[in-house]
Amino acid sequence: NEKWFAFFDDSARRHPDKTAIVSFNSAQLRTERLTYADLNAAVERLVLAIEDWDIPAGSVVSVQLPSWWQFIVVMLACARLGIAVNPIMPTAGQQDLRHVLSLTGSRLLFIPKVFRNICYQELIEEIRSDLPDLQHVVVVDGIGLNSFHGLPEPRAPRSTAARSAAHDSNSVAE
Repeated sequence: NEKWFAFFDDSARRHPDKTAIVSFNSAQLRTERLTYADLNAAVERLVLAIEDWDIPAGSVVSVQLPSWWQFIVVMLACARLGIAVNPIMPTAGQQDLRHVLSLTGSRLLFIPKVFRNICYQELIEEIRSDLPDLQHVVVVDGIGLNSFHGLPEPRAPRSTAARSAAHDSNSVAE
């Protein structure tokens, strides 16, 4: 049984220059196109960052993003690592966000900097002290080290077989 992301890996290998994603960022009023090679590179970079942050298989990562291409990157990277993804509606406010992040024990959260006049960085900073499990917040359209584009440069990638052996996607953290 091949895992679903094996189909993505196969497409990236066979069609690296074909368009994989067309995404419209309504906050910045721009359309972004990613090839399979671009998408695969972004996924690998996030996989390596998550490994560097020591977030193990079976952990929960939350994503409070609109329908941007970064959401797909998070889904693919987490699938490769056996990490559960908890999608949160961008309209969820502080009370709901605090509740769901506490309930799931999310260790990592992806947010937009600003979307529909809501500053998510400020929103999360106001409740961060109530979330002891939350280790990292990545602002996908932010600037600096805590931004999606500020992820650490990848080191030599591990093979898919080595990664699969280290991260059994069927295991669940207790």
